[in-house]
Amino acid sequence: MPTLRCTPLLPYLALLAACGPAPEPAAPAAPAANASAVGTCLPLPDWTRLGQGTLQITDGATDEGYQVGFTLTLNGESARDAVLLPADAAAGITIDRGEFDAHTTVCANHWFILNLPAERGGTLVIAQPLGAGLAMQIRDYASDDEHTAVITWADGAPRVETGDGQPWPLPKAAPTGTLAQGTGAPVALHCESPQEPRGAQFLTLALDSAGRPARVDYLSAQRGGTSCSVAATRGAEATAWSDGAKQAGIRWGEDEPDASRLRVTREGERYTVDTRWLRWPDFCGQSSEMALTLTLQAGDASCQAVQWPDEASN
Repeated sequence: MPTLRCTPLLPYLALLAACGPAPEPAAPAAPAANASAVGTCLPLPDWTRLGQGTLQITDGATDEGYQVGFTLTLNGESARDAVLLPADAAAGITIDRGEFDAHTTVCANHWFILNLPAERGGTLVIAQPLGAGLAMQIRDYASDDEHTAVITWADGAPRVETGDGQPWPLPKAAPTGTLAQGTGAPVALHCESPQEPRGAQFLTLALDSAGRPARVDYLSAQRGGTSCSVAATRGAEATAWSDGAKQAGIRWGEDEPDASRLRVTREGERYTVDTRWLRWPDFCGQSSEMALTLTLQAGDASCQAVQWPDEASN
């Protein structure tokens, strides 16, 4: 056993302290993997290295506009959604596609924020987990040509700083939808016009708990016994869905120029289904036709503003 050497002039208590066992090494710091969970903001590459999940970002031009999509895997569960920006938005972005991850911030495992800077200002694409899916929104911001948005953490939520000394917070709650104010429960809207001279019209539009279109069922039945039938359900493999501020887009098959597409737009409590980009042979029997557009008014049993192809102005 090694000999302990103590200074005899020290008081007894000091002697005990000096001769006592060496202090235990400090406990290692808590792993940084918990940082995002307790409330802070991290660049997406740093968050990914922590092993808490993954976020894949896609983008591309469609007939409806410039689409940005998120696929988030968190706690073993995956969700996918997309938003639409104006068609010319891509031309104004000042970063390359390969820089999207570096311009994405993750805050508290609840906000996933892509900054798309432009010459002055830019656009934030924001996703938040909501139920089994994602709630996505777009927030434009203004700045001078020397600044872009910086996401920081304050008062339990992310805040956006754009160089003007007036940071503003992002809402803590996930948005309740883009086409409608969510009720917290799914709802199905239905209208029909069985006496329409060129074919009876039946339309069902189901909204999910976030207020987004989740299912579309449309039937145009001709008196000769033929019909056109269009059905789409969000999340099904056969279709890809995208959401904008006042519209939702549905695409069948790959993102090709001739792919069938359906658009649902909202004005107040009126929802208009636009079929002009559908490939009729895929949905209609011989000698059948469908309306170009028809409008469903919440609470009204009859379909409104049914427009046929030869009645369209363009």
